[in-house]
Amino acid sequence: MALFRSLLLIILIVAVSSCQTNAQLSPNYYSSTCPQALSIVKAEVAAAIKNETRIGA
Repeated sequence: MALFRSLLLIILIVAVSSCQTNAQLSPNYYSSTCPQALSIVKAEVAAAIKNETRIGA
């Protein structure tokens, strides 16, 4: 049982360390994927504040 756990741990470590990701946040992400995102969010926030003025604080 200990051998199985050790082997599983080694396989897991190798698998995780071999996955090289290059995840980065981009401030311009929605400019290319959804150009209307900013105006949609602004309109929805304004509508929510208009309906419930206390959430603007």
